[in-house]
Amino acid sequence: MSWLSRFTTLVLVTLASVCAGVSAPARAWDAETAHRGFAAAIELAATEIAALTASHVREKSRSVREFTSDRPNTAYAQVIEEAEQQGSGALSVKALYAVGDDRVRRYTPAVAANGSNPGVPAGLRYYHADGLGSTRLLTDEAGAVTDKTTFQAFGELDTAASQQTSDNTFLYTGEQSDPNTGFVYLRARYMNPSVGLFTQMDTWMGAEFRPKSLAKYGYGEGSPVSNTDPTGHFSILEAGVANSIVGTMSPFSERTQAGGRFATAATDALDSAYQYHAARFINLSRAVFPRSTPSVTGSVYGGNVTLTATVGGVGVTDQEVSDFASGVQSVWQKASIVSPRGLVYSINVNIIPSGGGSPDIRLWRSTLQFENGDCRANVPRTHYVGGDVFEAPINVCPGNTGGTYAHEYGHYLGFDDAYDQETNAVLTRESDLMARSQSGFVDWYHARLLIERYGAP
Repeated sequence: MSWLSRFTTLVLVTLASVCAGVSAPARAWDAETAHRGFAAAIELAATEIAALTASHVREKSRSVREFTSDRPNTAYAQVIEEAEQQGSGALSVKALYAVGDDRVRRYTPAVAANGSNPGVPAGLRYYHADGLGSTRLLTDEAGAVTDKTTFQAFGELDTAASQQTSDNTFLYTGEQSDPNTGFVYLRARYMNPSVGLFTQMDTWMGAEFRPKSLAKYGYGEGSPVSNTDPTGHFSILEAGVANSIVGTMSPFSERTQAGGRFATAATDALDSAYQYHAARFINLSRAVFPRSTPSVTGSVYGGNVTLTATVGGVGVTDQEVSDFASGVQSVWQKASIVSPRGLVYSINVNIIPSGGGSPDIRLWRSTLQFENGDCRANVPRTHYVGGDVFEAPINVCPGNTGGTYAHEYGHYLGFDDAYDQETNAVLTRESDLMARSQSGFVDWYHARLLIERYGAP
């Protein structure tokens, strides 16, 4: 038996003995190992050990805190309640939060006097955030400042310039900081503000047209002054989003005398799917496909996009070219799309199959494959083919559906994938065409971004 085999056996026996008596799955170690494999068995053992350890820690510390989130009603999961448990006693509410576009208020219930403990009266604290959403002040009901916080570039607390009287943990970019490590909780991962790096590798592959997004541990693409990363996967360019909104709201009178339309459009821009695509949009057509650049009328307050292009193929059938044109048209054609705040957009599509010449969109037979060997459609980088001609062919597969064609056409227009290519986890929402080609659809934020990016500069 090799040293590796002996070591593996020792690990299995040791973990099995540690977990003995914890649960039935752990006791059935050999059967579980045979069924799920070594890696899965290790994962099971780790889970059992963690549960047992947590139980011991709970009894020793005699305190555990639980959080309740409001995921269905907010762009990202937000804590709305903290509860604390002493030993094996019942959970008691420690704090309640009101959350809007930012965290608004924190209420702490009164704690009754008990023995030497004099008790604590109920209290209210109101949050005051800066442009990144970082908590800079807390005030009481009378408006008096109780807490003041100042941060280093990546969120490390400047203790010398800060004043903290509350046990508030929602600090840098409005996200929760771990009081023991100082790490910032960003849902998918923790970020260490002392070095400006995440503590774990990103599972999102990044966008090839945004080289900084390929860094697996970097926070905010190295620009914490303007970028935030509430998901732990991708940066949101706060300043860039704001500038794109303002830039498409000309003339100046529209921004100041439009009866609240500026605030309406700005509120829509807080949508997480909009922000994701705004941060990753690449204007391919304007640079290299002047004949098929989307035509835009209107503005972010409401407008229309017209998508016109010819399509031909190399190594694909005429039927596939026709199916591509009809598939794109059926998905992207939208007579009316209404944003959450009531702004109305529309998309007109006219994709024309071409029998020859130089079509605006050229379909090729894909040679890429998924891990299971199935053909994979994709849109590669553009390449120069001579004269003033560039190409960004759309690689298609036999049997592609209208949803797949429409998804790949979205890449042609400049939209990035909205799912993690390793885990297949959705990064925006299930209804997003760029996240789920077979069940997703074109929404208001797709139309608005086309208007913003292809409208008059």
